[in-house]
Amino acid sequence: MKVIIIDDEKSARENLTLMLNHLKTDIEIIEADNVLSAHQLIVEHEPQVIFLDINMPQHDGFELFELLNTDNYIVVVVTANLSHSIPAIQKKVFDFLLKPFGFTTLKQSLDRIDIELKARLQKNKSENVLEATFSEKLKIKTKTELFFVDPEDIVYCESDNNYTSLFLNNKNKIFISKTIKLLEEDLKQPFFYRVHRSFIVNLNYVDSFNSYLSVIKLKDNSQIPVSDRKRKGFLEYFNNFKQ
Repeated sequence: MKVIIIDDEKSARENLTLMLNHLKTDIEIIEADNVLSAHQLIVEHEPQVIFLDINMPQHDGFELFELLNTDNYIVVVVTANLSHSIPAIQKKVFDFLLKPFGFTTLKQSLDRIDIELKARLQKNKSENVLEATFSEKLKIKTKTELFFVDPEDIVYCESDNNYTSLFLNNKNKIFISKTIKLLEEDLKQPFFYRVHRSFIVNLNYVDSFNSYLSVIKLKDNSQIPVSDRKRKGFLEYFNNFKQ
């Protein structure tokens, strides 16, 4: 856990540091004696938790909320003034510790912070998985719908002038207003190969190649022609792909 203690009183910072080190072995503590220097340290070190005093000269602790997005941090107000509780609630701080407090009170706060940090970590993991899932999918627009297609599910693509049909492994077909040349630029995966001016195939679905007819047979029994110009390159690429 990485925290920053913001308090103009050195003794208060030292006391809280001592208590935190006693209660947590895996903790990194940064100290600041005013809001402006604290802001710079937060940007530089990105602590997870902010222990924030309010009554400080020049700038009070609440002014920190104007300098950065505190939603990204767990803010614990640490003050001797009970009247700060209502503004703290309005700022949606995570916790409020009234000085002086003991180890038991601080430990209860740290336990809640641990739970919150774990929840945020799990949320970030879930969001990253979801984002990665969609970033790997191909976004395909038709006149009426938007599809997110896993490239591996595309068996082959067939051109029809300025339009292209995508044939999927679930037997569905998506018809889009995009030339096969533009679609080829979107299909960056190494298992796609343009075997004909009108066809792109997914090599994972190739079942056999008839060299006499220069025709590929796919696993769904589709027959895809290979042009004379593409034949040599396809055979070399396909043989290397299967190795």
